[in-house]
Amino acid sequence: MTTNATEMSTPVTHGELRAELERFETRFDHKLEQLETRFDEKLEIWGGALLDRIESVEQRLLTELADRRRTHE
Repeated sequence: MTTNATEMSTPVTHGELRAELERFETRFDHKLEQLETRFDEKLEIWGGALLDRIESVEQRLLTELADRRRTHE
């Protein structure tokens, strides 16, 4: 099926329409899979950076608590 302006009003059969919709669905599914992969990759990077930051803050707090305990003993 072409999208030429002069052919846009040309009738199509159910079979032609169904075939075009199947091709569209295949292309759409492929694009969706690509987006899902990119999202997963970015989420993994973001999650890793967040975990590093949480661990860093946790370590600082533990060090500070240990220092305070030593100074109060």
